Amino acid sequence: MSGAGRAVWRARGVRRAAVTSAGTFASIAVALALLPSAGCGPKELPSRERPTYVSPDGLVRFWRLGSWGQRPRYSKPWRIEYRAGAEAWARQRHAVGWLTADYVPERSDEESATLFRLLVFTTAGYESLAAEPGLPPGTPIGAGGGRVLVASIPTLSPYREESWMAEQYDAMRPTLDTLRASAVLSGGEAGTTAAWGADTVAYSIRLPAADAPWREIRARFAPDGSATWTTTYEGKGWPIVERARWVLRNGAVTLTFGEVGRGGPLGPLTYAIADSALVPTAWPKDGWGGFGAPLLVYRPR
Repeated sequence: MSGAGRAVWRARGVRRAAVTSAGTFASIAVALALLPSAGCGPKELPSRERPTYVSPDGLVRFWRLGSWGQRPRYSKPWRIEYRAGAEAWARQRHAVGWLTADYVPERSDEESATLFRLLVFTTAGYESLAAEPGLPPGTPIGAGGGRVLVASIPTLSPYREESWMAEQYDAMRPTLDTLRASAVLSGGEAGTTAAWGADTVAYSIRLPAADAPWREIRARFAPDGSATWTTTYEGKGWPIVERARWVLRNGAVTLTFGEVGRGGPLGPLTYAIADSALVPTAWPKDGWGGFGAPLLVYRPR
């Protein structure tokens, strides 16, 4: 073979190696993308340019998580269902919107399982529900436009431990923080009508009580950075008043309490400010449990 022929042969070999290497890399990348992730964190959210799902009434927008990728050669492993109006109420009292996201196993003979549920209430409807006895339907994650968005996430997998379905279900099930970042209530980006720092503003909510007909929580924020957190039990004598300090930062207010008395809160508590409510975003888990601190509704003076 001449020198020129050997040069052509070597060039073709380099090209073949490059193509093979690129194909192998692409295959590995696809395989890694399809593996279950260790957890669903906010960093897994895709581009927010276009939501994955918008409810027919436009109330809820949702961006799917990075772990919700397509299966090779199969249909997508998730399904979203939405009901509004009377159909939503039939599934949950006072709800005006009801969204459920299900994990769909690869095998058709396996049952699907709920990954999370989102409920939409009017502010008045949410207050009525919050005052009823029993456990709340979930944790508030958004408010705005006179509505409240509540999330509910199963704590246990329905599938056999160490099975592929259990692994994929656990990888696709979001955390509460991830759901806050990936689900948006229409009008929830609106600012508050309260005059923070210029006047005393108040928020409150009425909740069930173990040994009283109800209890009311009222938070008042004074312009000087002081605050009070008052808990009143119906028929139980004087209200319980706790002193606190508040700080406003990046659209959220954080309450830090001093000495906490009987029936008072554990802090600090952080709330996102909506136009009609304070939505809890951070709280001591040992003091408030899985459902978190209560949503508080704005009370104009």
